[in-house]
Amino acid sequence: MGGRALSVPGCRLPAAEYHALVAEVAYKLAKAGLPRLHIIEAYASKESFGDMDLVYASFPGYDPASTAHALGAVEFVKNGEVTSFGLPVNSGLFQIDVIGVPADSVKFAVNYFRFNDLGNLYGRIFKYLGLKFGHHGLFYVMRDDSNSQTVREIVITRDFEAALELIKLQRLDRADTLTDIFEHVAQSPWFSKSIYRLENLNNQAKTRDRKRSTYHAFLQWMDQQQQLPETLPMDHSCIDWREVMRQRCFDIFPEFKQEYLAAHLDYSNWRARREKFNGRLVGSWTGLQGRALGAFMMKANAVLDPVEMANLSQEQLRVYILQLFEQWKTNPLNADLI
Repeated sequence: MGGRALSVPGCRLPAAEYHALVAEVAYKLAKAGLPRLHIIEAYASKESFGDMDLVYASFPGYDPASTAHALGAVEFVKNGEVTSFGLPVNSGLFQIDVIGVPADSVKFAVNYFRFNDLGNLYGRIFKYLGLKFGHHGLFYVMRDDSNSQTVREIVITRDFEAALELIKLQRLDRADTLTDIFEHVAQSPWFSKSIYRLENLNNQAKTRDRKRSTYHAFLQWMDQQQQLPETLPMDHSCIDWREVMRQRCFDIFPEFKQEYLAAHLDYSNWRARREKFNGRLVGSWTGLQGRALGAFMMKANAVLDPVEMANLSQEQLRVYILQLFEQWKTNPLNADLI
């Protein structure tokens, strides 16, 4: 997406030429077998286009080469969910980006990608509130005790309108200009300028958004709006607003609460297992280290039943591991490791 994926720079099309091409491309892609195909909507006064974005329901056996043939494209580049096709037009190669997402995320993705950076602007507010808003849906990211690793991403909802209600916004039905988009986002009571400033973003988001002309236009517009807050009062409050939002999600989305509690239990069990059974302990029991320790740990993990291990005392587990170690040592395949 963005019109820069092809082997040569893609051309831009005036709005009239772009809209004349839309129906032709959609027809050819639907005929090629791409299910639930949607063209991503742009704001009405957009004067030119550097690419065309479409979303479809992904399926096993998708063949970009046959899709390129059906489309009449002369090249394609597949990058994850996105396949970029180079379609010859009078002024050069025009980029067609086809995005395949799971069937249950199609509607959310279509709404997320419409109107340029609108989904990304929503996402900044949700991130401030401790949630992850992307084209697959709204998620809660469970992290480990050190907050350095992701344990699990849990779906809160794939209902776009329900997600927006959390930040007190309704779906934007029409946008004539970029200003319409910007003003809409700023209506959220959770909006503040600070969450959008490039210096406050992580490296990945900063690198991505620095390249996006719409995001720069938004920053310029934002700085001209003196009435908009730089920060929010809750930034200086002792209340954990992320926890407040999580509890609110529990109340509104009971399935999310069930998934969260199950994931939390799984993580607690895993952590208890790691405290009782880990490389440091096994190494001290067996004298193994390095490659030999790694090989034996793989064997032990394969045969240890988590439920049975939870019922063993530390000493009972040590005895069991040593018995397993004695058996492991007698295997000729392990001789070069000992």
